[in-house]
Amino acid sequence: MMVELDAYDLRNLLVPIEGRAGASARVESLIAEMSHPNIDWKHVVAGIRSYLFDHIHDISSHADTVLPILFHYLREATLRKKGSTLRAGETFFDRYLFVLAAVAEGRGEFGPVALRFHGFARDYLDLMKRESADGYYFEGVNERVRRVGGFLAANSGAEADILDSVSDLLLGQLALHAERSVSAGDGEVESLRAALGHDAGTAELFELLDSVSRRRKREDVLSLARSGTDGAAERFARIADVADFSRNTRAWERICT
Repeated sequence: MMVELDAYDLRNLLVPIEGRAGASARVESLIAEMSHPNIDWKHVVAGIRSYLFDHIHDISSHADTVLPILFHYLREATLRKKGSTLRAGETFFDRYLFVLAAVAEGRGEFGPVALRFHGFARDYLDLMKRESADGYYFEGVNERVRRVGGFLAANSGAEADILDSVSDLLLGQLALHAERSVSAGDGEVESLRAALGHDAGTAELFELLDSVSRRRKREDVLSLARSGTDGAAERFARIADVADFSRNTRAWERICT
């Protein structure tokens, strides 16, 4: 459900870019769309993406008034489960990774921005986990989530809970990927093995076929889902090693060439 419009002063988006005519005109257009009773979510997400790419360096002292607006609309776009959902996810995790890297480089001006991104990441990942449990696959977003997790794992600190949520989401997405991606059937592999034989010349082929078999994918998910005593970074490393969502495509390309 949309929060009432007056919960946010949308004109706060103009404050960081005051005095820049071209930029202000573009943000005025974004505000008009955000205020429309029938929001074009594709247009809004595109506008938010431009704002966060063009003005991320300008909003540090306005993080508490600007970012809640942008994050709210990204969240609402995600709930639509349409093309805007994926674009919203890409936008948030692209910019989150940028902010994490800036802080790691010692750019203190991004401190207030990072705090707001961390706060929203917790809520947003919880939302994505619920959508994942309902069967929504975040195609194209998962790799960005994995990259953010890798950065958090390498710079572990107070955000261990966020890293755990990243791992939870990736595991849920792996389970969906196992059922929906193109897979080799066990019977098909065995029939091919019987026809071709199993020797040094076919070993690589059958290794690749095993890697794209539904059985193997399910086994990987079950193995990763078993609870252990790993810390957040260690658990993420185990899941991230398997959560290469392009591996299936690359394996099939090798099988078919």
